Amino acid sequence: AVMPAARKKRHADFPLRQFLLCPSCGERVRGSRSTGKMKKSYWYYHCKNKKCHFIVQTKPIHELFDEYMQKITPSPELLSLFKEIVLKAFAERHQLAADGAAEAQRALNAIRDEKQTLVELMKRSGDDPELLKDLKEQYADVRKRMSLAKMHRGKKESEEVQAEAVVDYCVHFLEHAHKLWKEAQPEEQFRLQSLIFPEGISYDALTGKQTPKLSPVYEVISGLENG
Repeated sequence: AVMPAARKKRHADFPLRQFLLCPSCGERVRGSRSTGKMKKSYWYYHCKNKKCHFIVQTKPIHELFDEYMQKITPSPELLSLFKEIVLKAFAERHQLAADGAAEAQRALNAIRDEKQTLVELMKRSGDDPELLKDLKEQYADVRKRMSLAKMHRGKKESEEVQAEAVVDYCVHFLEHAHKLWKEAQPEEQFRLQSLIFPEGISYDALTGKQTPKLSPVYEVISGLENG
């Protein structure tokens, strides 16, 4: 008889539980263990909807999933092109940010000069109460504008990003995703496969009858290949 597996958040025997999609109804499958007459255990994925009659052993599914992960691994040439394009985009965005920060700094410097001028004028207007009052009001306005200018500059300035290191990490992940998946713990496996297949993957996709939805980065690389 088929018995539900022990209730755990993630189980090493069922890495695709609640991830693999039933080919009939699209529901996420469950994982179960069955004990035969010789007390030998078998592991299955099956749909909770009994009308679907979908049940399949885990081992061949895991092999198909590993094969599919290898199939979608981008070629070294595509990964090299991907890295080149991303680094160029990083450089362009960094230059825009630098230009914006420089402009914000110039605006802040101008307000500082205006503030210093008002301070000097206030020092000289001690004998004219009306003028001093007016200068103090202008000074208060300048201080407000300076605070806003500092906030604007802070938004424009960004920490220097080690773009190449970030892209290299991404490329390493794309190149070795199937190996990382096989070596990962159950929780990490689920997170990793969910990054690649955000909507899960259907049994029909693993058997070549359907094309699954991949994460945007895979879609971008696929576009490079077809472009």
